[in-house]
Amino acid sequence: MNIARLVYSSHPVGSVASRELFEILEASQARNAAVKVTGILCHSPDFFLQVLEGEPDAVCATFYRIVRDARHDRVRLLDFSHVPRRLFRDWNMGLAGIGDIRAELIARHSPTGDLAGLADEPAAAVAFVAELAAAMSHADETAAS
Repeated sequence: MNIARLVYSSHPVGSVASRELFEILEASQARNAAVKVTGILCHSPDFFLQVLEGEPDAVCATFYRIVRDARHDRVRLLDFSHVPRRLFRDWNMGLAGIGDIRAELIARHSPTGDLAGLADEPAAAVAFVAELAAAMSHADETAAS
């Protein structure tokens, strides 16, 4: 199977309340499940970093919808590559707020020490999401045992 991984960043237009974020997540999970797109949305109050994985056409269509979404500003494509496997294979769309991500993980990859700094270093953003996926998989396995 040909898997594409797309990483992008954006800034929310206005503030995004927790309720609205969970509504976006639920809608994304349903749409993504229908087209077999997986990934994660990392967010802070003023920044989004998202990974989309799946068939190239489905990933591109999902990204195109996001680019047109008026809730996103300064959408920036950080990476698009074909990969041998998904990092977030079990998540139609995961959600990780700044409080859910270990500070040292962000600091290790971001030149500014925050999520927004990853937008200036696409390779660091890709390394960050790969390490985040491994950490979250490990946490899931630990919780299951």
